[in-house]
Amino acid sequence: MRARLLSGLEKRKSWAVKSPLILGTSIQVFLEGKKAANWDFDPRSRTLTLPPPPGGWKAGKHLLRVEFMNLFKNSPPRPTLEWECRPNPAPLSTKGKGTSPRRASSS
Repeated sequence: MRARLLSGLEKRKSWAVKSPLILGTSIQVFLEGKKAANWDFDPRSRTLTLPPPPGGWKAGKHLLRVEFMNLFKNSPPRPTLEWECRPNPAPLSTKGKGTSPRRASSS
């Protein structure tokens, strides 16, 4: 799962936009209310990457909370993201009559 973190300074378009806007050492990631141990943050793209939990993402709603401070040590007001995972649809069955792929004939 990837999320782009916004520091609140991007809209200012000042000198700070070219420097890292988020203090990487201030980032704390919580998944389903529990502190996440494995995550990565790229300060240039401001992208937080969270690998799937053991066994993969389960179908249903998930809650991600990311707490961090920007360059001026301010925190964003809503550091919570809720999303829903849906199970992959079952693959189409290839069993039975007439379900095998056919080549188009050229005459």
